[in-house]
Amino acid sequence: MQDVKNSWIINGTKLIKYTGEEKEIIIPEYITEIGNNAFWNKNKIIKVTVPHNVTSIGYGAFNGCTALEEIKLEKVEVINSYAFTGCTSLKKVEFGNSKLRCVNVCTFKGCSSLREITLPKGVKKIATGAFCKCYTLERVYLPETISIIRKYAFSKCRNICKIILLSEKTHFDNDAFYKCNPKLRFIWDSKLSFSKEAVKGFDIDYDGVLKCYFGTEREIVIPETVKKIGKYAFYHRKVESVTALSVSEIEASAFWACTNMKKITFSDKLVKVGEDSFGQCRALESLAFSNKNIHFEGRIAPMAYSLKKVELPQGLKKIPDSAFYYCKSLEECNIPEGTEYIGDGAFQGCRALKDIYIPQSVKELDWNIFNGCHSLTEVILRGKDTVIHGRTDTFCTASYRYCGEPKTKTAVIFMGLQASGKSYYYNLHFKGKYEHINLDTLHTRNKESLMLKECIKRGADIVIDNTNPTKADRARYIPLLKEAGYRIIGYFFESKIKDCIRRNEERIGKACVPNTAIAATSNKLEMPSYNEGFEELYFIERSGETVMIKRDWRE
Repeated sequence: MQDVKNSWIINGTKLIKYTGEEKEIIIPEYITEIGNNAFWNKNKIIKVTVPHNVTSIGYGAFNGCTALEEIKLEKVEVINSYAFTGCTSLKKVEFGNSKLRCVNVCTFKGCSSLREITLPKGVKKIATGAFCKCYTLERVYLPETISIIRKYAFSKCRNICKIILLSEKTHFDNDAFYKCNPKLRFIWDSKLSFSKEAVKGFDIDYDGVLKCYFGTEREIVIPETVKKIGKYAFYHRKVESVTALSVSEIEASAFWACTNMKKITFSDKLVKVGEDSFGQCRALESLAFSNKNIHFEGRIAPMAYSLKKVELPQGLKKIPDSAFYYCKSLEECNIPEGTEYIGDGAFQGCRALKDIYIPQSVKELDWNIFNGCHSLTEVILRGKDTVIHGRTDTFCTASYRYCGEPKTKTAVIFMGLQASGKSYYYNLHFKGKYEHINLDTLHTRNKESLMLKECIKRGADIVIDNTNPTKADRARYIPLLKEAGYRIIGYFFESKIKDCIRRNEERIGKACVPNTAIAATSNKLEMPSYNEGFEELYFIERSGETVMIKRDWRE
């Protein structure tokens, strides 16, 4: 080995930079810290000897050392993010007596020749992307001290078949093993399986917990010995039908990303369902629960995109936050009498939901529940004492009424400068459900008045899409609509004159108005108020050219 003493930039006991071109490197014995990017992109290095005194390796220290094949980290306590990212030839990492506590973000990302990793006792956390794209990684040995494995930690590690976690307290995020081997098994402790069931693909411990299903059958019946389905037991499995008649408890994310599963059957023995149990079950079409004492610990079936029908048991007390988040095909969900609480965003993104009944037992209703429910037309309240909190639903235009009352008629009045996005917003959220009254298309006030009266006569829901800048302009409609029994909602659009003029100039043909007209409207613009007769008021804020955010109005 050549003398490389002149190839180091060192500050005290910290190695700042290696500037040489050697293939085998021995770091000086007195070094205790390797600095950020110290060996960055040194793609000729095959082997590095790290002295026993080194306790810290900096951010990206060996990033891009594509020829590096092995490294020993005897007493290292801290390895910062991206330290070994892109070391594509790295085959062996030894930790010795290391006191490492965390494998940081993307530490070994893209180490595509690494086949085995044994983390030292004391490591508590594996951070996001720590071993992402380690394509050849087959065996992972994790100590009992591991408490959490973050999102994408082992993403795209296609050859991992088994993860043994020695502590039942170990938790990992839903996508920690994103796009890994579909036959990946998770075992949380050292208990042995019943051999007769293991042959069929069921890994069951002596407490009757199904730890993992690793069989190949598409339609399965869970054995009667199983009382509990463990977390991630069916993670990414390709089963299509599951019957679980003896199961009383399902742990968190048990069926996460079973994208082929269309049907699952329970008995009334099921009393506990963990968070995200049916998350991303994208082929699942229905769910039915029958035990009145059932408890849902968190989200039930987020992003189950094909879910059309949910049956909840009579007596259910609570529907958790984001229970059916973005179940965009959900058309029918009964909320049973006895339910007292519906969590924030419980039906957020359920775009196919058209109407829903709220039982008398629900005392308070937060309208965040229906964020993004584009098709929802009515929320019908069975109880006269149900309190409606501020309507903050984004992209939900549903009206509400008490059971037995006639259907609520709604009139929406837009306010704002030309080119502030009013017609664009109508097309996004009201088109096909509300009649569109607009002077740009009707041309005269007489025609507008005739259309308004005809809509009132039919009891149609209405959007009046004009600039309506002054109280006097709005007073043209509000008394008439009040007399006809309409609920009147105001939408004031963010009206920055420079932005409106710019958008106006980008318009083509008749849609473009003189810039002086925009300035004139701006000069007489008056902020709306509830005192004018509005029952609800919102401010529409722009974020970029296409995103429009609905905010609660503040006087």
